[in-house]
Amino acid sequence: VRSIHIDNMASTSVLQCLVTIACVVLATQAAAPQSYRSIQTVLSNRVSAHKLPAKCEPSCEGHTADHVRDPSRCDQYWICLENGTRYEQPHVCPPGEIVNTAEPILCEPIINDGSTQCTIPDPECDPSIPKVCYQEDTCPKPDQGIFAYPDEHDCGVYHVCYFGDVDIKCDQATFPYFNGQECVADADQCCKCQAVCNVAWEFIPDPFDCHKYYLCQDLEGSITGGKPYIATDEEMFTCPDSEVFDVDTKHCSDSATCVNICDGSGCLSAMVCVSEGYFPRCTNICDPGFFYCSANSVSQHETVKPQFCMQDVEPLVFDPKNLYCVPPDYCII
Repeated sequence: VRSIHIDNMASTSVLQCLVTIACVVLATQAAAPQSYRSIQTVLSNRVSAHKLPAKCEPSCEGHTADHVRDPSRCDQYWICLENGTRYEQPHVCPPGEIVNTAEPILCEPIINDGSTQCTIPDPECDPSIPKVCYQEDTCPKPDQGIFAYPDEHDCGVYHVCYFGDVDIKCDQATFPYFNGQECVADADQCCKCQAVCNVAWEFIPDPFDCHKYYLCQDLEGSITGGKPYIATDEEMFTCPDSEVFDVDTKHCSDSATCVNICDGSGCLSAMVCVSEGYFPRCTNICDPGFFYCSANSVSQHETVKPQFCMQDVEPLVFDPKNLYCVPPDYCII
């Protein structure tokens, strides 16, 4: 892993440095502004799309009126007809279940004790291979090609993937925090405060409550289609009794230390758009700030800054539950 220290990132997005390999050397020089989408387009010809080999295609050879597993998916299986052909659509397991490893082939509930796991036997059939670098990052990224992603443990470090993994540290004296797109001065912009699902059937911690966690169930096919998404309330679970979610083992434990990734205010200074609509800047307090993500912002995974409720007639705050501006007395957390 190469290590690069970049200074003076005030006006230049770190993703601009992905346009050419030469910019890694010239990273301290100013670059012409480019959007995340335009950079991805410029580089699209350099990284070919990955296609799974023929052996990863579900086959009904030798199976009639039977079920066969999908070599590249653990959340669905296929039905073989009496003539030895495969039914045109797979049987997809309901949320919270995966295909068992025994016979007969059925869907079974996921149990958070390590006894049920989503595994793909042949690495060549793993659809995550197109991602040049794979990490448990916390910000959305393209499904393939070149991208930057934050370090899992250090908000001042990010990684650039381009036929390898380049480790880059923000300038600690001026702009020490990585927000998913560039180094900034505001610590609240760290990506770690968003519970983003990147991998199907993965357990991830709740950033604000060590007793809670999410199971990324891929409810709308977002992950398998290469589109990360913010975990939903339906995917949230609470550890039993006084146990906490162990971020290392990804299981509830009575011996793990409670570590809340973000403070209790739940406030962000920027937000990466992964779904359309209005969103509170602060989830746990009544605050005037809110974010708006348009359809165009979502399509480009744009990082948006907060807007604010009107203050000229009377002070208003953005209600994080009802998602509109109200007088402070009407905002109940």
